[in-house]
Amino acid sequence: MKRFITCLALAISLVAAPAWADRAQYVPDIVVTKPGAVQTDIRAFANWGAAMTAIEASATPTTLIISQDTIVSATDNCPAYVTLKFVNGSTITVSGGGKLTIYGPIEAGPYQIFDDTDAELVANYIVFADNPYIDKVYPQWWGANSKDASGVTDDYGAIQNAVYAAAGNGGGTIFYIPGIYYVDNTIKGTLNVAGAPVNGMTHLGYAGRESSRIVLLGDDDEPVLLMGDADNIPATTGDTKTYGLKVADLFIQRDEAPTCMATTSCTKSAGIFINYSDNTYVDNVYVYGLETYPSTDEALSIGVYWHATIYGAVKDSHIIRCGDYGIYMDAFVGGTAGGLFYDNFIEYCGLEVQRVLV
Repeated sequence: MKRFITCLALAISLVAAPAWADRAQYVPDIVVTKPGAVQTDIRAFANWGAAMTAIEASATPTTLIISQDTIVSATDNCPAYVTLKFVNGSTITVSGGGKLTIYGPIEAGPYQIFDDTDAELVANYIVFADNPYIDKVYPQWWGANSKDASGVTDDYGAIQNAVYAAAGNGGGTIFYIPGIYYVDNTIKGTLNVAGAPVNGMTHLGYAGRESSRIVLLGDDDEPVLLMGDADNIPATTGDTKTYGLKVADLFIQRDEAPTCMATTSCTKSAGIFINYSDNTYVDNVYVYGLETYPSTDEALSIGVYWHATIYGAVKDSHIIRCGDYGIYMDAFVGGTAGGLFYDNFIEYCGLEVQRVLV
């Protein structure tokens, strides 16, 4: 009987939920290949171009297994009936000044599948277009190393490329799995690769305090995360207005105070800067002044800066140790049925409201 109970316990332990099961929201969706689909390996072809030519000639739903590092040497499309399945740590690299537009599903977890991390390029990039299959875009697909706790790794390029790819699809969700994301530049959270702001962009972390943390390095007078038009901060006449933006479940801070705080109030040194955007929401976000919290120092002038915006809300958020204001609102019109801000905790910060109509 003891032997039976021991064996039963062992069997249960083997099928028990793995350690990451509680992070189910960032486990990749199962991709169900269309009926009649065939599987083929990239190794069966001389190169990417040869694979696309053969698959498009048959026009058959196909799962293309990327089992080795693959180069796309010119501008090309991956049709909606092609599922890209990445295995063996293999990646796709775009070269030759081109871009790869992906219309179909991707079968991959939150690990690197695209070898392209220069966020300032306007060529050699990847975008999603008219793609209903990809609902979350991971910075890890471009090599974000959020799991590296031993040293600082700059994830700016990976995050910005994820934004460009999702924006090419007319909006989408950038999903930050738990970890620390160090960036050396402002994340322009709504821009496509051409620099134009796009509607419907969401930056979403894993629910839970300090789970998904973005830390801006350096002392420049710039926001950590910019949502909206990036040409002029604050917005001016002629800028492009965006709609339906959201930031949720993120922990945002910077590692040192901007130089402007030594002499004057910083107008752009915000945790989140929402610029010329309507129907924009901040939900369950932690904005802390310094990475070394708790500290008496303050590294953010403003927690959330809202400029030239109609309708939106800050909800269930913590804004702590800012130099000037927790929430600064300028030229804001509107609110929500539940109020403009509610259930927020603001410590060592003030609240400045200018030209606001609720």
